[in-house]
Amino acid sequence: SPEEVLKRMEARATKFGLEIEYSPYGEDLGANFIRPRRELEENPDWLNDTLHVYGVDRLSTQEIMQYFEDYSPSYILWLDDSSGNVVFSDANNARRALYNHAQAIRLPPPKPAEG
Repeated sequence: SPEEVLKRMEARATKFGLEIEYSPYGEDLGANFIRPRRELEENPDWLNDTLHVYGVDRLSTQEIMQYFEDYSPSYILWLDDSSGNVVFSDANNARRALYNHAQAIRLPPPKPAEG
C-alpha cells in the first residue's frame, strides 16, 4: 500500500540521516487540477504545428517553453489555468516533441465476459 511504501522510505531516510522532499511544491499535486479536462469536439480542426497540454496548473510559460526548447516552440496559447496549446515553428517540430515526450496510457486489462 502507499502508506507502507511511505513508512519504509521514511525509515530509510532516518537511517541515513536524510530528509524526504515529498513534493517540490510542498504539497501533493496528484490529480487536483484547477480546471476540469475538456472533451474533444466531434470534428475538430487539426493544427499540425500545435500540441495541447493539460495539467500545467503550477507551471509558468517559461517552464513549459524550456521543457520543449529542443523543438523550437513559438508561444503558448493559454486556454485556462490548467491547459494551453504550445505552438511550434512548424509541424515537424511538433511531431518530434510529441514523439519524444509522449507516454503511452496504460489502461487496466479488460475484465473477462461473464457467462
